[in-house]
Amino acid sequence: MGFREWGGDPPRGPEPGTVGNRPGITEAAELARAESELTSYGLIELRRTGLAGRYALAHLQAFHCYIFGDVYGWARELRSVSIGKGDLFCLPQHLGSFSEDVFGTLARAGYLRGLDQALFVDCLTVVLADVNPRLPLRW
Repeated sequence: MGFREWGGDPPRGPEPGTVGNRPGITEAAELARAESELTSYGLIELRRTGLAGRYALAHLQAFHCYIFGDVYGWARELRSVSIGKGDLFCLPQHLGSFSEDVFGTLARAGYLRGLDQALFVDCLTVVLADVNPRLPLRW
């Protein structure tokens, strides 16, 4: 599913669902395929190399750039407009305070270190749902 936009940035592509992208793709289905392939490669590389940093908003931005940067030149930037895939993501005016809350909770939980597997999975699920409430569950 392509991005739905509610505002002026990220830059719009020529067809609905095609926000401005580095490959210059103008068709929504082609952009979805390219995003899937390029981000899959980014995730594989990320797993192989890791990404040092402190778990905070800037670190999340670095992850976002690492994963989506080959597709979107604005991948690391904080949004100034509302955007989503199907539903809205976090509203731009709340990104800073919301990230402070999520990452503060994660820090207070000791970054989930030392938890048994079941509790780790439960806690990580809560964190991921807070960061991306539209994340599909896979069983």
